[in-house]
Amino acid sequence: MPGASFKDEDAPYLDLLSEILGGGESSRLYKRLKRELNLVKTISTSSFTPYGPGLFEIYGTADPQNFKEIIKETLLELEKIKLSGVSSEELNKAKTQILSNFIFSSETSEGLSSTLGSFQLVRGSYKDILWYQKKIETATVEDLIRVSKKYFNLQKLVVSFLSEKKLF
Repeated sequence: MPGASFKDEDAPYLDLLSEILGGGESSRLYKRLKRELNLVKTISTSSFTPYGPGLFEIYGTADPQNFKEIIKETLLELEKIKLSGVSSEELNKAKTQILSNFIFSSETSEGLSSTLGSFQLVRGSYKDILWYQKKIETATVEDLIRVSKKYFNLQKLVVSFLSEKKLF
């Protein structure tokens, strides 16, 4: 689905939604589609936020016969967030994960220079690292509901399916 530019105030919130939906084995989509329903082999999300328009991506691997059910269940999870938001536990866990990854990636001189350069090029100032951290730290469930309603627009959804098995 179309996503935010990193220049947009919503970009950090999309990172949080990505972490909640597909950030590992405790994420919503992994628990539902892999553990509960066994529809996928893998499932992940990504919020791609470049200088220009971004993308919110959901991707994984699965058998082709599960395609319709995977789409249905994925869309249900997106709608749940738009209607009810996320739990405080999910939000706090996502905040911790994003901030710890952010700090960990800046521990080496290479990682720090990459982070500083990215902020300078895309946001216009390396000091916007502090903006990003503050947005993550102060994000609320209401912020995520608002952003999910704005970006999880099913009218703009593009779906493709690649399978490790031949369809023909």
